[in-house]
Amino acid sequence: MTHPQDEPQSPHSDRKAGHEDFPFSDPPSQQEYDELNKSTLDLKKSNQVFKRASKLPVSESSKSTSNSWARYSSLGLEMAATLILPILGGLWLDKHYDMKPWGVVAGAGLGLPASVYLVIAAATRMNRDNDEAKARRAKSASATGAPKQLSEASHDAAHSESEASGEGSES
Repeated sequence: MTHPQDEPQSPHSDRKAGHEDFPFSDPPSQQEYDELNKSTLDLKKSNQVFKRASKLPVSESSKSTSNSWARYSSLGLEMAATLILPILGGLWLDKHYDMKPWGVVAGAGLGLPASVYLVIAAATRMNRDNDEAKARRAKSASATGAPKQLSEASHDAAHSESEASGEGSES
């Protein structure tokens, strides 16, 4: 029969009940407690600064820069997928139905026009979005009382109208 004094003692056998998961038996010293408290307060302050900074308005140019980067990278991925997937399908057809090289040619014939269509559609969509953003900026500028700036197209139109009526400068 084994006696309790014969069993090996663990280094943490003097722990109090309920502290089995805590690796240290001594509570922190006052200095350690003060350092921990100071670190906690510093973290809370930095978190408050971060929260205030995240509420600051983001400039329109930085929004459009990150937005355009995402648009162009997604366009590249769409183009790659639109080209590669039909070609891979053509390779599969070539392998399983012994159609070399017509499966790949058919895949490329489907993928290339689809990819061109994606580029044209994306360019049209981006152009429309840019025009809408310009209109919103012009509307917000006029609402704030900022002076209107003539666009290049309206300036050219006004200039050509004045020449047509004879008010332009003589050459």
